[in-house]
Amino acid sequence: MSEEKRIVEEGYDRIAEAYTDARREMKQRNETYVGLLLERLRPDSKILDAGCGSGIPITKVLAERHDVTGVDISSRQIERARTLIPEASFLKADMTRLSFPAGTFDAVVSFYAIIHIPREEHRELLEGFHRMLRRGGLLLVTLGSDAWVGTEEYKPFGVRMHWSHYGPEDYRQMLAEVRFEVLSASIEEEEFQGEPERTFYVLGQMA
Repeated sequence: MSEEKRIVEEGYDRIAEAYTDARREMKQRNETYVGLLLERLRPDSKILDAGCGSGIPITKVLAERHDVTGVDISSRQIERARTLIPEASFLKADMTRLSFPAGTFDAVVSFYAIIHIPREEHRELLEGFHRMLRRGGLLLVTLGSDAWVGTEEYKPFGVRMHWSHYGPEDYRQMLAEVRFEVLSASIEEEEFQGEPERTFYVLGQMA
């Protein structure tokens, strides 16, 4: 495992409880984009939640009607997810190293997680998501709103955290290259624990 991923893993292990508490209230954009996804899915669809954390709130919402598998690099987050959302399945793993068979899922979801993965791996990660989806499968992800790489204290939690991402135009090109059609995309101004954030939301479908 790279040093960058180890920083992320150890950071979320340490702040699992605090981060879960901070994420309990779903943001408006979360609701909007999850709603766009859900209205396109049949009941009991198979969904991969990549970087699911403790499962609050996204996995929990998805698992109300669907068969959800959550994956996260943090063992503490996965432990909490199994307790909080027993109706879903969870796996402690690096999302860039998943080996699910081709065509396993109807949708892949990833909120606030890809931004922590070294950006040199993002194209291959998206290719992997495409491979794991069934024909016509859907992709719902949050990505970087600008290009940046850095490791710094994760305020207000006080742990080291690593971020690595491109900007929207690079992601649009990357998605097209790996054969995803963008159905909806926007940069949204958000606030998390009193800190301003800009997030690039994308809903796509296998082209």
